[in-house]
Amino acid sequence: MTIRYSALILFIFVILGCSSNEGTHGVIIPEQKAQKSGLLGPFWVPTETDVARLEEVMSKIFKQSKNAQYQQIGLSLNSYKRQYVGVIRSGKRYIHVNCFCGEIRHQNWQIDYVVVKDGGSCYFNFDYDPASKTITDIFINGEA
Repeated sequence: MTIRYSALILFIFVILGCSSNEGTHGVIIPEQKAQKSGLLGPFWVPTETDVARLEEVMSKIFKQSKNAQYQQIGLSLNSYKRQYVGVIRSGKRYIHVNCFCGEIRHQNWQIDYVVVKDGGSCYFNFDYDPASKTITDIFINGEA
């Protein structure tokens, strides 16, 4: 019951915080919504501290990469909206990060996981391992 109560409080915080702040760059997707995302669970809810550490690593990876496409993303990283979903794979916690261009409007992106096919570097996602502070499985959408 404590986990459900904590998740409910977090969900309310995310809804209130994001609905009043159009400039928000990212949201932690609640466990109940993560289950409907199409991602494989089980799920967990990352903390704001987890996300802050992730953001530091993400910035370094994309801005300092030798990969031209990653560098392009790194230059405009602050313009991307982000969704953070805690997933557990083989007993290990990861944060799945779903990113999309901020100028693109997705209704309810603060609570519903955004899935888009194509779109190129305007849509990408990856997994972050909080234990090792590493990023894996970077996937950038293709072009139609």
